[in-house]
Amino acid sequence: MKALLSITALLFALTFSVAATANSRESHSYMEKAISRLPHDKAEAFHAVMRQAHEQNKDLYDQMHGLHQDLHNILTADTFDRDAFVAKSNEIRELHDKAAANLDAAFASAVAQLSQKERKTVALAMTKEHKAEKAQKAAEKAQ
Repeated sequence: MKALLSITALLFALTFSVAATANSRESHSYMEKAISRLPHDKAEAFHAVMRQAHEQNKDLYDQMHGLHQDLHNILTADTFDRDAFVAKSNEIRELHDKAAANLDAAFASAVAQLSQKERKTVALAMTKEHKAEKAQKAAEKAQ
């Protein structure tokens, strides 16, 4: 029973990490295509704001990396500590939420510098590209 619980917890942790990474990559890809539809100078300014936000989140990312190592240690310990696992997962989630809030604020700041027409261009491109990527992933799963 303990082995089953440990394996289940490990799979949960790995699934959470992989899903978060995949979601981040998917988001980046379709956002990049949307931003590329802006005039060059506006796209560069947009990228600069987002790069700055990522740089500001660097400490949070480093903390998350350490917490993931702690989570690994909890999962591979001789005895599984459920409470420690849940607490560490919550810490990771809180840091992830802080980093996401910082990126949301930076995105809002970058978008605020665009005209309504440019915001519409980005919004339409985001929707179109996101739907296209989801359709592609669904097609790949079906194969």
